[in-house]
Amino acid sequence: VQGIAGAGKSFLFELVDQALRSHCKELLVLAPQNKLIGDLQERGIAARSLQGVVLRHTDQQGRAKASPELTALMKGKLVILEESSMATSRQFAALID
Repeated sequence: VQGIAGAGKSFLFELVDQALRSHCKELLVLAPQNKLIGDLQERGIAARSLQGVVLRHTDQQGRAKASPELTALMKGKLVILEESSMATSRQFAALID
């Protein structure tokens, strides 16, 4: 989704979150900026730091490390990468892995 500031992208996330919850599913938004994470969390949306997730759940080569914690974080969730243009190639590759 692409749009200028104030176009309603965060509101769209709220609608997606509500729709998922009505079907017993969850939304997880990964974002590169703490301010954005805070804004999403204030709206009741589960949001985490992209860099925090990548650092915690990858090895030194940037490959995902299987763990119960990573499974619990991602399993059964729609994961959205917010502000993807701000993610580095390594972060994006680690997320896809």
